[in-house]
Formats: sequence, C-alpha cells, structure tokens
Amino acid sequence: NTPILTLSHYDIGMLNYFFTELLDNKKTNPLYDEKIKINLAKILLHLSEIYFNTHNKDELFLSQATQERIEYVTTYIQEHFYNQFSLFELANKLHISETHLERIFKQAMGINPYKYLLNIRIVNAKRLLESNSMTISEIAIACGFNSLSSFSRAFKQIHGCSPKEYQKNHRNTIP
Repeated sequence: NTPILTLSHYDIGMLNYFFTELLDNKKTNPLYDEKIKINLAKILLHLSEIYFNTHNKDELFLSQATQERIEYVTTYIQEHFYNQFSLFELANKLHISETHLERIFKQAMGINPYKYLLNIRIVNAKRLLESNSMTISEIAIACGFNSLSSFSRAFKQIHGCSPKEYQKNHRNTIP
C-alpha cells in the first residue's frame, strides 16, 4: 500500500526551497558531495514529517495556523526579496511578536528569517551574475542589498568568493 502525500502550499514552498539549495550546488565546490547529501536529507526529512503529520493527526509538529504563518512569510520573502522590509513589519502583518515569528520560523525552516531572505537574495543574484546582462552594482540593488559592499560581503561569506570572481567563472557565454 503506497502512501500518497497531499502537499500544502507550505510544503510545496519548503520543498521548492530545499530543491533550489540542492540544484544550486556546483561540482567545483570542495564540499559538493556533502552538500548534496545534506540537502537530500532535508528533503527526505520534510517528506517524512508530511507523512507523519498525515498519519498521526494528534501529534502534529506545527499547527495549521503556524504553517499558514510560515507559508505567508516564505511567500512574502520570495516575492519581495528585492525590497527592504523588517522582521517587525512581517510580524505586524501576522499580528504576532518579532520574537514569536523568529522562533516559529526557525522551528519550521531550520534557519532564521533573515538568513532565509539572504539565501533567496543570493540565489537570485547568482542567476543574474551568470546571465551577463547587468553590472554587479545593478545586481546588488536588484536583489535588495543596500550597498555593493554589503552584497559582496554576504556573497563571499556564503560562496567563498566575490561576486566578480563568481561572475567571471560562471558567465553564460553567448556566441
């Protein structure tokens, strides 16, 4: 008897995020194999949680209200990553405190909302860096960074190289 999982918008968003992380790995990364294994484990863990929640209704990991709040925040971040906004503003939209939002987000996603936003910005920046069509300064602004230096610092912290080095090594060459 093969179980069929029904995925909520929250679950789809989470899996989309995990698959984006999985596909974002480059074979040139010295930790490529380990990152693949970790991201696959995250996907399997999330699918296991969905299965568990479906078959053990009395022992849900996250309440429906919490899942809806997390879904709202992740969707908002994915749709507005290029804008400046604060955790306070997001919490106010949900009528909860910043501390509560940060706690439930970390419980659900495994990272805090700021790091999630930063990852979304960097993933989008990488795509723009590979496309050849914009300057690094334009990309920084388009992805929601206040300055080129904050973009460069965040990018280097996550990828171990500057945006310029990344662009040089990953540009899509158009004949």
